[in-house]
Amino acid sequence: MVRDVRLWSGTALILLLATPSAFAACGERGGPGYRAPDGRCVGWADLERTCGNPPTTRCTPEMVASGPRAAPPGVELSSPKPPHAPALQDPNLTGGSERFAAPTTLYAAPTPQVAGDLIGQASIIDGDTLEIHGTRIRLSGIDAPESTQFCRGEDSLPYRCGAKAANELSAFIAQRPVTCVPVSSDQYGRTVATCSVAGIDLADWLVHNGFALDWPRYSKGKYASAQHDAERSGRGIWAGSFVEPWLYRSCIRVGGQPAVCSDDANARP
Repeated sequence: MVRDVRLWSGTALILLLATPSAFAACGERGGPGYRAPDGRCVGWADLERTCGNPPTTRCTPEMVASGPRAAPPGVELSSPKPPHAPALQDPNLTGGSERFAAPTTLYAAPTPQVAGDLIGQASIIDGDTLEIHGTRIRLSGIDAPESTQFCRGEDSLPYRCGAKAANELSAFIAQRPVTCVPVSSDQYGRTVATCSVAGIDLADWLVHNGFALDWPRYSKGKYASAQHDAERSGRGIWAGSFVEPWLYRSCIRVGGQPAVCSDDANARP
């Protein structure tokens, strides 16, 4: 009679394939209880060399009630090598109704990480955009003049107010660590966040000093008070005249030139 019994123990896959009488002969001799491929009973001295590790790699265990014997005192065997885990099958693909057992250890697929706070030294892109660790960040709730935009100062002469906003922001941060708390992302794939240095909200600082405007469409008036204070004091762009950055961009999008779109009289509808 032939027996074909497969047992998954988590450390070995045992194939029992022999006749009862053959196993009894090896078991009666007091050895470890394994029969070599050539039919002989394997002794303790050459068990690992002949059968492998575990012994069932190349040899067949005897079928006695107690199973293969433990090594006697003084005989040491190396730890068995774990087998390759059996391939998993998906019943949904094969049409089967069975649920296939997984091996002892599985490696879980990576879990998408939720965006957390971004902290580090920042590179200034423009008056309301910076970058930390390769992540482009748009300050939430405000709009600063564009890099190509001009404003007019108290003397009515044009100056690059967008570049000035960026330079002033860089000087204020002064390479100190910036902490940004993401709130959303914009249509360009940038992270929209509230950022601070030493507890000071950068957006509030920019608006309060007249280097950016409160953007009610997104801020819900969060920086309106800071803007009123800057306007009343004539700080930054409030010292002269300017075009709102969102109107400047609209003018550029329809083919306007920076010098023209920057002029209040030409850029306003």
